[in-house]
Amino acid sequence: MNWDHFRFLLALARAESLSGAARCLGVDQTTVARRLAAAEAALGHAVFDRADGRFIPTIRGGDVLNRAADMELAVEDACYPDTPESPQGAVRVTAVPWLIQRVLVPNYGAFGTAYPGIALSLLPDSQNLSVTRREADIALRFARPDGDSGALTRRVGRVDFVPCRPAESPAESLPWIAYDAAAGHLPQAVWIDAQADPAPGGLKVADLETAIAAVQAGLGRTLLPTPVAAGLPGVAADGPPVLEREIWMLVHARSRTRPSVSAVADWLISALRRGNFA
Repeated sequence: MNWDHFRFLLALARAESLSGAARCLGVDQTTVARRLAAAEAALGHAVFDRADGRFIPTIRGGDVLNRAADMELAVEDACYPDTPESPQGAVRVTAVPWLIQRVLVPNYGAFGTAYPGIALSLLPDSQNLSVTRREADIALRFARPDGDSGALTRRVGRVDFVPCRPAESPAESLPWIAYDAAAGHLPQAVWIDAQADPAPGGLKVADLETAIAAVQAGLGRTLLPTPVAAGLPGVAADGPPVLEREIWMLVHARSRTRPSVSAVADWLISALRRGNFA
């Protein structure tokens, strides 16, 4: 087994497509496909299933990828002088898009100045990238994790959700902006469904940023995180908070001791506190 095959497997797991892995690695799709075929032939089993154009790890493939992520981390530790005095290296953080856009990005400036050696990637994703496979080094989640057995978890904050409406419109005259079935499991979606008109028509959204845009456009009311709602022009809270969600941090078990990862984890907690999410 060529060790370099593992690099291709990890890139494919993270990108979930041949084209995405090819862009990440700076090669063409044919090369990625050829390396995948060679790796699966050497292993004697499939690493990925193909579903709707995406490459999804099989059960056995997931174990291979977890071990490959450990190998990748060991190589990085050997190659990069990541020390407490001078943290450096690449750190990948994943969270839901609105948390990255409205909390993390506005707080990045001071961190980037303090830690110029850390290459920080912020990955907006609502599908829970795997920390165990190092699709991300750190993840922020809005529910207590029940997977990613190779990750350490801790509760790092909380957020209230408050009913919101366009500032110039009375709530009684507006419909609830419900969530599409793909996001119907979210606690805020469940709460809205209990209030909303059961009629089949009306606008449905799949993420918080679209819900915000809909309220600002005067299309209806929805639940928004209290700290976010407080800073939105044209949006007014309509009563007290009605829902609370916890914020959990997951960190790869082996990378938690890396100074660069520790520095990013501390910064994330600080950013949440400054944003009133602690």
